[in-house]
Amino acid sequence: MESKIERMESKIQQIVKKLLQSEECLPMLEKMIVDEVLNIDILVTTMFEVVDTLNEQTLTRLSTYIAQYITTHKSFSSLEEQLVNMNLHRQQLMKRILHNI
Repeated sequence: MESKIERMESKIQQIVKKLLQSEECLPMLEKMIVDEVLNIDILVTTMFEVVDTLNEQTLTRLSTYIAQYITTHKSFSSLEEQLVNMNLHRQQLMKRILHNI
């Protein structure tokens, strides 16, 4: 039973990774969350895994959406911590990029 759930979560993560690479990913991700196909925890975890490949606009929109979702629906201290870590990671990447220019 547990392995079936893990396989389903893995498939959902793969779908989310592909969606995150598309230009108009937010409406589809929002629909998946509203329809309870996607858990916000999985979205944040997956987003953190691919943060290096996201463009600035997508990253900003997703971060804003997740922050709004967390404040209006639930309080996830671990998710808030992940968002802070992701933002720090992004800042470090930007510093490295600017340093190499």
